Amino acid sequence: MRGLAAIIVIVGLIFGLTVPGTPIIYLIPAAIPFGPALPVTEEGLYLGLVSVLRIFVFSMPLVIAVMTTNNSDLIRGLMFFRLPLDYALMIVLALNFVPIVLAEFGRIADAQKARAHALIERGLIGKARGLVPIFVPLTLNAVDRADTVGKVLEIRGFARRRFRADFEPLSAGSWLLLVVAAMLLLVALASALLGRDLLAVV
Repeated sequence: MRGLAAIIVIVGLIFGLTVPGTPIIYLIPAAIPFGPALPVTEEGLYLGLVSVLRIFVFSMPLVIAVMTTNNSDLIRGLMFFRLPLDYALMIVLALNFVPIVLAEFGRIADAQKARAHALIERGLIGKARGLVPIFVPLTLNAVDRADTVGKVLEIRGFARRRFRADFEPLSAGSWLLLVVAAMLLLVALASALLGRDLLAVV
């Protein structure tokens, strides 16, 4: 979630600084030499806000689905849409590796700080040099973990098994939620095609 928040802030700043328009504030004020410079425009902030909302709308359902659904159901769901089992398992394992790698990155960084290693040095080359002691063990651990998972799947006979995308029947509440979501989607599509907000009319 912190990475998503950082991406949202960066996208907003990029649009605010690069889109021409009416300046709201200057990152370098007039009181400082070479100022005023780096204006943040009203149009840029508007486009940045729209882009941030798009990222949020497209990413949050995926984050919620991954956090609230177990791996077997995710694999069955991907197989239900005719995705081969190998690719479904690869996607689910990749999603599971993301929080593990991020947590391990924090542990390795803390260990390097305890050894009095300077993670951030001056200059671009210095910053890259400071990250080498973190990314080298992180990459080696990720490769070793992937190799271990592959061996475990091979020992359990994953390649010889046959899986079917079978689901438990949906409850009445699930069907109601599905119908409401479909109705909201239809209203949103109709509003986009007609060019007016149908929810505001209702």
